[in-house]
Amino acid sequence: MSQTTEDQFPTFPYNAVARHSFEKSEETCESCNQKRGYIYNGPMYGSFEDDPIICPWCIKDGSACEKLDVELVECDEELSKEFNMCTPGFTSWQGGAWWDHCGDAAEYHGMGDGGA
Repeated sequence: MSQTTEDQFPTFPYNAVARHSFEKSEETCESCNQKRGYIYNGPMYGSFEDDPIICPWCIKDGSACEKLDVELVECDEELSKEFNMCTPGFTSWQGGAWWDHCGDAAEYHGMGDGGA
């Protein structure tokens, strides 16, 4: 297993509270075939029977979306690759369409209730 510390956890420019979209796990990421200590537990869109198991690092570099043909955010296709392929989504009560303006996505900071 690759050693991962809290300091090495990737950051995501469009999702300030992305950490809430991951859980600790010893499962193997289906994109990099490594046990990295965390897996994504947010929304996924695509044609698959079971949600793929993916680590934060494969989301950060875009390889999970490319290799597994998965989308993590509902968005306008004309936004940046960094947003479309490298941003973890969020779970909300009424669905999580992402706000955008002037051709760029907004940065998500949580649900507005002090939590994420």
